[in-house]
Amino acid sequence: MVRDPLGWTDLSVELLEALDPDDFEQFCFDLIRFEAYDRHDGPVVDGPAKRSVADGGRDILLTVKRAPHLSKADYQKAYHLGPLTEDDQARTAYSCKSGDNWLNLALRDVQERKGLGRTVEVLLEGGYFKLLINTIGNLDGQVTRGGVQRTPHEHLAAALWERMKQERPDAEDPSAHIEILDAHALTDFLRARQPEGGSVARWADRFSVLPLLYSLDDWRAWHREDRDEPEFTDDAEREALRDALLRFIRHAPSTPRELAAWLVGPPGVGKTRLVLETLASDPAIEQRVRVARTPEEALDALDRGRLLVRHPAVVLIVDDCPPIQVDPLAARFVAATRTHTSARLLIVTPAPEQALAKARRSPRWYLKPLDPTATRTLAAHVLGVSTDAQGVHDIARLSEGYPWFVDLLARESRVEDRPPRDVREAAQWALAASSEASPGPELEALRLRRARCLLAASITRRIDWSELSPAQREDVSRAVGLERGQDLFDGADQCVRRAILRRNQGWKYKYVTPLVLEREVIAWLLDPDGGHDPGGRTLVQYGQLYLDDFFDTLLRLGLPRELLVGMARVGVEDLERAPADWGELRSLGLLGPRLRFIARHAPSATARELRRRIEASSIDELRACVEERRGIVFALDELATRADAFEDAEAALLRLAQAENEAYANNATAIWAGLFLVELNATHRSLAQRMALLEDRLNDPDPAVRAVALQGVQAVLATRAFRLAHEAIDGAWTAPAGEEVHLARAQAWTLLAERFGDPHPYVAAKAKRAVAGELRGAIRAGMGEHAMAILAAHLADFTESERVQLRDALAAVRTYDAGWLAPDSEYPGSLEALLAPSSFKERLRQRVGAWGPAALRENDDALDEALAREGLAGDVPLLSELDWLVSDEAVRAHVFAYALGRCDERGTLLAGLREQARTCRGAGAWRKRAVFARYLGGWAQAGRGVAAEAVLSDLKLDAAEAPLLALAVMELGATDEQLAWIRSAVQGDLLDGACVLELGRNRRWLLQVSEAAFAAFAGALVEGTLVEHAAAALELLVERIEERPERAATSRALLLRALERLAPHRVHGMTDHFWELGARLLVDQGEATRVAELALVALSQPRGAKEHAWAALHAAAARDARAAWRAVAAALDRRDPAAGRLQMAFMFHHRSSFAWPAEDVLAWVGQDARRGRTAAAIVRPRAPELDPIWRALVQRFGPRSSVAGEIIARVHSTDGLVASLAEHDAEQLSLARAWLDDSDVSVRAFAERLIESLTRSHEQHVADEEDERRRWGT
Repeated sequence: MVRDPLGWTDLSVELLEALDPDDFEQFCFDLIRFEAYDRHDGPVVDGPAKRSVADGGRDILLTVKRAPHLSKADYQKAYHLGPLTEDDQARTAYSCKSGDNWLNLALRDVQERKGLGRTVEVLLEGGYFKLLINTIGNLDGQVTRGGVQRTPHEHLAAALWERMKQERPDAEDPSAHIEILDAHALTDFLRARQPEGGSVARWADRFSVLPLLYSLDDWRAWHREDRDEPEFTDDAEREALRDALLRFIRHAPSTPRELAAWLVGPPGVGKTRLVLETLASDPAIEQRVRVARTPEEALDALDRGRLLVRHPAVVLIVDDCPPIQVDPLAARFVAATRTHTSARLLIVTPAPEQALAKARRSPRWYLKPLDPTATRTLAAHVLGVSTDAQGVHDIARLSEGYPWFVDLLARESRVEDRPPRDVREAAQWALAASSEASPGPELEALRLRRARCLLAASITRRIDWSELSPAQREDVSRAVGLERGQDLFDGADQCVRRAILRRNQGWKYKYVTPLVLEREVIAWLLDPDGGHDPGGRTLVQYGQLYLDDFFDTLLRLGLPRELLVGMARVGVEDLERAPADWGELRSLGLLGPRLRFIARHAPSATARELRRRIEASSIDELRACVEERRGIVFALDELATRADAFEDAEAALLRLAQAENEAYANNATAIWAGLFLVELNATHRSLAQRMALLEDRLNDPDPAVRAVALQGVQAVLATRAFRLAHEAIDGAWTAPAGEEVHLARAQAWTLLAERFGDPHPYVAAKAKRAVAGELRGAIRAGMGEHAMAILAAHLADFTESERVQLRDALAAVRTYDAGWLAPDSEYPGSLEALLAPSSFKERLRQRVGAWGPAALRENDDALDEALAREGLAGDVPLLSELDWLVSDEAVRAHVFAYALGRCDERGTLLAGLREQARTCRGAGAWRKRAVFARYLGGWAQAGRGVAAEAVLSDLKLDAAEAPLLALAVMELGATDEQLAWIRSAVQGDLLDGACVLELGRNRRWLLQVSEAAFAAFAGALVEGTLVEHAAAALELLVERIEERPERAATSRALLLRALERLAPHRVHGMTDHFWELGARLLVDQGEATRVAELALVALSQPRGAKEHAWAALHAAAARDARAAWRAVAAALDRRDPAAGRLQMAFMFHHRSSFAWPAEDVLAWVGQDARRGRTAAAIVRPRAPELDPIWRALVQRFGPRSSVAGEIIARVHSTDGLVASLAEHDAEQLSLARAWLDDSDVSVRAFAERLIESLTRSHEQHVADEEDERRRWGT
């Protein structure tokens, strides 16, 4: 059903009037030729010969030698207007006149012509004359010509008769053979005939009467083709909805948003029929209706078809619109209706009611199935009986109110002379009518085959059958009990024709309708007690690769519980009989969706069997089966929430937690611990029961179990916990009371404290580490005093370093939680007193071993100095603590070192710290060197700078101490001489990478050196053997130039060399940042070309972040686009892997586009298609207009070339992550449609190809996203 494909119904008189004389005459010739060849065999059409002559018209002569295919009488019945040709085997002369002066022109043509002329000749021989005019003729009105008042037809006939009598005095009056066709007649002709081919068809494009959707009658015809249409039946809700629809169309909206409405309902509920009947009930509205069967059709009509210009009061219907496209479509419509407030948009969508809750449309409605009374009325009408008949009640109950299903069951009941016995038989009647096969085995076999096909559609709902290999088709067919793969397609085609299977995107997306049929097919075929595939064993055996969401589908269909439990029982039996090997479970389809299904419907048996298998496996075996564990963990997570599966699920999870070897992907430990959450409990065990279980786990002989159990204790103590949501299948979970919560948490602190002295060091340390994380929560939960009292009682279990961390936690409490502490509370004061250090060793560790809030106090330096003086007094206890002071535990040692230097007037610690720093290597070297260097810095702060300088002089004598010398000079500030020492160390490779990088991180140490000394030092760094040398030089150079910009000119060569060395490397993020800053400085110095070249080197590397290089290239291109392009072109012309990586980098660079000079790019491309594809790939325009480079490439290589294909690929590509690929394609489509108006034919052809590609992609993504929403209920 496709009517008026060229849109002739939208042709208006104004379009004809706008034609100039030449165009109108050519239009008439094409029109007459179409009619002549369509009505007659072998017509001869003569003319038009030349340009229109001065009289404003030209003659066309038609010679007919055979009778027409359709007589004039039949023609008029078919089209409700007369033909342009006559039935007689005679000639017809046509004349075309333009403008309001058409009558004078026609009369002058007759009266002043020399000779008879073709028209008079034709009339004399009994032929016909037809005058075609491009304006409204007012043919019935009287006009005066030559002092005589007549109609235009009478004037023309009199003039022609007079000329005829001049040639033949007995000539008869030709009035009956003369006809005037004005613009109304010509447009009526085209609207009725709707020519689709021939030369006249091109005028549809000329008039811009593009296909503008469908009428209400077209929509109804298409709907009837889809499935038989039952008698329309109203119920109260439908009647109210019809009134609401009419009000929506008739009444003026209060806001522009109310110009668009949304109607939602499940498939088969009668949405389309309701709208059809509502609109047809008002002839005035019916004439305004235009229907789009897809959102794309509607957008095309709004954009290109100027729908609202031609139909300003249109009622636009969009049928089967996916929810994802509703808001964009409505927004586009509302934006287009700014001056057309009479227009309306109604979107119809098959979707669940939940879709409405997330929509922004108003008004919006949901259509439910018919109510029982209306359902019985419809069934009674089809059956021709009273609504009280038992058969009517049976059909109403079994059909569940879906009108089409009611109609089908009623018609089948008339054939069978009885209603269906139950819903199973009703489903079988839907599968095949009794008239489709012989009753008995043949009909049963047909229904069974179709049922198997519907089952296949259910299990492969999102799998494209056309993409399956022959072997895969056979597997799917065998999975549902069909013999051959071809049987699957043959049966599915029958189901589509029967209207019980819908499909989209070929065979990719499929769903059974109505829902009750899918439910009953599955119940019939998979029933464990007598189904064709009891419990689905065959289905799983052959179809396990296609069962991703099938078992989830079983849950949403509302199948009887006993059926689901039976299918789960079969699954448990298979699980119990399966081999012990975990890998075999996967190959047998006993993991993943099927495991979750049987766990839901047979929780106790499933948990018991999983626990048996897990406890029978060693820890090493469990750790090895990573993939299998994931599905089992998810299933156990659900099982633990069930009333009769908690104990087995908990034990199984505990065992898996001991085998944990993935922190995130397989977190059995966190799931097990979540079983002990207090306020967020999702189990059917009381808090007291779970606390007893937790205590048992904490006292387990296995330290691995005790270590996991500590996670459970923390879950009990947690006051800011979260968990994933679960469905409470077996009723509400237990909720503890306030006092019970308090007691449980008090018990948890006691249990935690008992583990402080655990015989296993790891368990004990883990328990004490938990204190820092839970103490502040305890205080805010009102349990601070209890927790701190317990800690006070167990302080003997804490080591010195652990006491430091506890003291730090108490400092945080004092700082951040003071408002939660009672003013007269014993704690934390008494606990702090117990933790107060009693020796210098303890004071040192508490002060230097933690940062804590205390480190932020204003008297921080004073506290450090007091501690330093204590350590330097008497027998100098600090000497015995030097090893600890440079260890990782002394986190503040490099800060404390300043105080040590200020207070150590005799240099007591110098030798020890120097030796510690001299011998250090590896990751810990920095801290030891920093402590020594800052100790000397303390000397300088205390006025002992000369002594510190003497130490530097001594350090330079030993090459092994070069790193100490460098860091010490940094701390004290360099002179030219000292900087020369470090330069020599750099040139002698005496500094490791970490030390070199430190040199570049602080420019203040170089403030006193001369420009020459700095240049020499930076030059040595730039040319150093390690890449860290260049990184340090770069940071120093950039900061020095930023301090005084005039240094940029003299430092340009060094800066450029640093960038050259670093371009192929990545040291760390700050180096990348300084590389970008240096590149920008060089661009400002006129080095855009070289910066572009270096940026391209960085971009062509196989790994590493490249944002710094992109920023540099953008800066270079902004300064000199032509120079930057030359660098890009040269790099792309290389035949090496780096050029390939560079091209890929351009293809995936989304941050911003480059304004490459089109002339230079196109000159580089030339006629080379490879370069053309490369150029197309690196251009990423964002303006609505077609990029000039792309446009020129299309013109040069053609709309079907590989270059054009690359452009299309770039248009499809997204600029990074997007929320919806469908929305991205829609935006690109709106841009591409504008390119259809390009003046170049090749560009227009490219735009058509692009639109075709984007449309396919858009439809695919819409279907994908809609299926995901349907699958996940979003």
